[in-house]
Amino acid sequence: MKNNETNEQEKKQKELTPDESKKLWDNISAGIDRIEGKRKKRNVGITTAMLVVLMVIGFVGYHRMTSPDIFLAKGSDKELVLEDGTVVQLLAGGKLTVEKSFPDDMRAVHLEGNAVFRVRKSEKHPFIVFGGNGYQAKVLGTVFKVMQEKNAFRVELYKGKVAVSESGQKDKVYELSPDEAFDNYGSKKVAAVTGIREENGKELNSKEDIPLINLEFDDARLDEILSVIEKTYGVRVNYPAEYAATTITMSLNERKEEAVLQALALTTGLTLKKYDTGYRLEK
Repeated sequence: MKNNETNEQEKKQKELTPDESKKLWDNISAGIDRIEGKRKKRNVGITTAMLVVLMVIGFVGYHRMTSPDIFLAKGSDKELVLEDGTVVQLLAGGKLTVEKSFPDDMRAVHLEGNAVFRVRKSEKHPFIVFGGNGYQAKVLGTVFKVMQEKNAFRVELYKGKVAVSESGQKDKVYELSPDEAFDNYGSKKVAAVTGIREENGKELNSKEDIPLINLEFDDARLDEILSVIEKTYGVRVNYPAEYAATTITMSLNERKEEAVLQALALTTGLTLKKYDTGYRLEK
């Protein structure tokens, strides 16, 4: 009997009061919530990381798909064959940039430095070389050479046709035929179109052999103009120093240097004299 009473008392002692039961349940629930919260955070973290990785991969892929192709000729010349079949000999130090859209309705490339182009002929899709100094050469099918240094821009045409202009300047376009060259002599105020070789292919070195097709000056200084004439014809021209800054706008298509200098003398009000060592513009 005594043992039964003792067991009943121990049983009652082990039973939880309502408050204790509630507290215990709350603790268990809180523990479960913490575990679930950690799982959710871990899942969210994994999902976020995966999204970041996918975004990076997508960005890199998109960048590679849209970024232009860049070709460099560092220590020596480099020959390239573009997608349309055009062959480019990129001369040492040159840089050619080709958009991913090439070739499209306008086959355009960007050139820094010098290069020779053998353009695949296309009557519908012109080929345009944009220079690094604001000039461009537009062709349909041809072999030509582009040379650049600082502000200087020169195009020599060997086969086909080329139209040279400043980018965005539609009113001043210089069309070249085979064996002709365009040269700005380092100034956007100057535009010269000259012959570059004789019929037999020999390079022109003698001033008598240089056929001047067109020579234009747009508000250029006299000293700048005479520098161009000296380089074009290989002659020496002296002039009064105080006239150096005189600005002149004129267009010439004379073959002989004397006729060009005579026109210049009339424009400046000076007199042209010829000497054994060259020419002189005098007051």
